[in-house]
Amino acid sequence: MTYKDPDYQKKYRTAHADRKKELSRLRYLRRSPETKAEYAQHRKAKRHRLKAADPEAYRRIQYAWVLDKRYGISLKTYDSLKEVQGGVCAICRQKETTPRWNSDGPMDLVVDHCHDSGEVRGLLCGACNRALGLLREDSRIIQAMLEYLERWQFLRTA
Repeated sequence: MTYKDPDYQKKYRTAHADRKKELSRLRYLRRSPETKAEYAQHRKAKRHRLKAADPEAYRRIQYAWVLDKRYGISLKTYDSLKEVQGGVCAICRQKETTPRWNSDGPMDLVVDHCHDSGEVRGLLCGACNRALGLLREDSRIIQAMLEYLERWQFLRTA
């Protein structure tokens, strides 16, 4: 049977009538000014149920939303970038070790992006991401810092 088959459609509508009513009710709650609070309460309860059932899956759903809104990439793209980099930082080649503040395990690698174009460059550990930000992503400052360190190292060994 296919979805174009009228008999199948009728059976499906009959079997899912309660779900259709619930979706219709939720659409009304979301749009109606006097019931927005009830809808917000429904969404909050749903989030709590999801989080209690599987905290890691809930975290991934939230992170997928953040990736899409901030960087315009999907969780699948993030995971493929992470796989290409071998799960390590693109600069220091180390795994992220900074602990999460609200759960067990290390933080995820952060998305590095060009602040002018918005283009994603790669994934970094928290330390490299902060260092890059403190250096204002300016290659002249980074080069000057490198020369300074090399000069100091040379003086120390001489």
